[in-house]
Order: sequence, then C-alpha cells, then structure tokens
Amino acid sequence: MRTVTLVTAAVLLGIASSTLASAPFTRYTVSNETRIVRDNMTGLFWQQEPAPGALEWSEADAYCRGLRRDGRDWRLPRMKELLTLIDPATAGVLIDNVIFPNTPGERFWTFTPHVVATENYWAVDFSNGGTHNELPTEMLRVRCVQQ
Repeated sequence: MRTVTLVTAAVLLGIASSTLASAPFTRYTVSNETRIVRDNMTGLFWQQEPAPGALEWSEADAYCRGLRRDGRDWRLPRMKELLTLIDPATAGVLIDNVIFPNTPGERFWTFTPHVVATENYWAVDFSNGGTHNELPTEMLRVRCVQQ
C-alpha cells in the first residue's frame, strides 16, 4: 500500500516514475529541532503538527503567511500538494501519524479556489481522503507548507 501512495503522489505532482527507486525509500525527514517535515519525494516542507484549532480561510492564509520557522516563506498548500499526504495504508486518520502526530481526521484548507463556486476553496478531508469545496467562513484545520 505504501507504494500506491508514492505512485499516487508522484502522479499528482507530475514526477517521473523513474525517480521512484525500487530500493528502500525514506519518504520523510523530520527535524526534531524545528518540527518541520521534509517530504523527500516532493521536496516540500510541512509543519509537523497542524495549527492549533480551526480557522476561517482568511485566518488560515494569514496564519501560514505569518509563520516564522526556518527562515522560509510559508503558505497554504495547493490541493494537489495536500493530497500527497493522504496515506490510505493507515487506519483512522489517513496520514502517517508517526511523522504527523496529532492530526485530526478533519478537513484542512487549501489555497486552491473552486472553479465554479469562485468564492469557495477546496479542502482535503483526512478522515476519508475526499475533497470538498467550502465557504471561506467555514472553520477548518490548517497545515502550512513551504518549498
């Protein structure tokens, strides 16, 4: 199942299948000092734990842009970036809960606007791996990303 997750994430981000080695692959590297997780497949850096509590979209966006860790600019993830963290091989919350502890099985904001309902934004649900378009006034969770 872990291979399925890697292939799915690679397809989402357009990574060539030749970059997925058949040798053992360490997907994540965690900095215990900064509590930042590097996804070695995508090259993205993630907050290890989500922001505390639920926020409206504008609050979530401001929270990420105001985050000061590791000297880089943080932001809300795009939908396809956040979907790469979905791990269908896990039970309960669909994320590696050793690498990303305290992640609730709830919806998380993305920066990706809905194409038809342009006032809405996409969210990813870590309880079932689904995506939903949400009004920006909904209270959802947030995990920030940096490149």
